[in-house]
Amino acid sequence: KFAELMLLLPKSIEFGKITGQGENDWLIEMLKETARFPHHYDTWLAIGHTLQATADMDPYSENTDYTGIVILPSVTFDEEFTTIPVGENQINIYSVFPLYENEMKYKIENGYNALLDKLIENDAKEIFDYNRANLLG
Repeated sequence: KFAELMLLLPKSIEFGKITGQGENDWLIEMLKETARFPHHYDTWLAIGHTLQATADMDPYSENTDYTGIVILPSVTFDEEFTTIPVGENQINIYSVFPLYENEMKYKIENGYNALLDKLIENDAKEIFDYNRANLLG
């Protein structure tokens, strides 16, 4: 019922002093928009869900080719970190993983398990990488 989102970033990523003016600030906006999505559309997010940056699958920013995200379970942190009991409820912490346009289309056409297979085959890392190799070659 409750979820928090995380995006693991390398130490080399820097942000502007004023939000929206740094070259990496799109990462913050991407995370914020993903977190707002369930509230704006009276829905929910869970593992395997994908969201596009725009309806036309434009990139998040002019300095990236990422056009969407997939919600993944963390492979970095164990369940003790990613599942927080709160009374009779729990808060799940999910990882946000940016995708290229063809990866988004692949997931939409083939499903989450097929995309997950590609992530595993390519030994994709949970930590964000501007230069990540495309999962589809």
